[in-house]
Amino acid sequence: MILRKKYKNFFHPNIICISGYSNSGKTTLIRKIIEALEGKYKIGYLKSDAHNINIDHPGKDTSLVKESGAESVFIQDQNGFACYGDGALFQSEVFAQCDFVLAEGWKFSDYPKIIVIDQDEEILKKIEEEDISNVIACVGQVENKTIERAPYFNRNNIQEIIKLIEQFLVSKFTAPLKGLVLAGGKSKRMKRD
Repeated sequence: MILRKKYKNFFHPNIICISGYSNSGKTTLIRKIIEALEGKYKIGYLKSDAHNINIDHPGKDTSLVKESGAESVFIQDQNGFACYGDGALFQSEVFAQCDFVLAEGWKFSDYPKIIVIDQDEEILKKIEEEDISNVIACVGQVENKTIERAPYFNRNNIQEIIKLIEQFLVSKFTAPLKGLVLAGGKSKRMKRD
């Protein structure tokens, strides 16, 4: 059993992971979802990288300043920006303007996730062994497949995958409506029931 890392929603309160093994099609799926939803939602993208990330080359200004001890480093040009920093507050602020975040990776986290099935279907064993939790759907190459623990979608069925994502996000904010009606005796002000 793999020790599951505990994460808080310090990236964004509405985060869905697109998880799977390398070369299973995670990035392609994310790109298709974002392209289909462009203009409808502001979507953030977060990537978990198993390698050491480096936004600048060693010896360049941002690298030198980060090595000097800066908590956060931000670089901008006319086309965009990149940021590199430590701390949960910084991470949550990066995605503050987003409606939700699609995170690539974090398969062993407690975040809700869509699992992209690899060609050999090895990741399904991890789901069955309960090493991977909080699976809201699985996506794969075959047209029809039955998976016991989650709904299955063909990876080209983007509209149905989007429908699932939207339903999931709406369900997070749906609460039962409760009301209380008080009635009784003679009103002092109205002089009647």
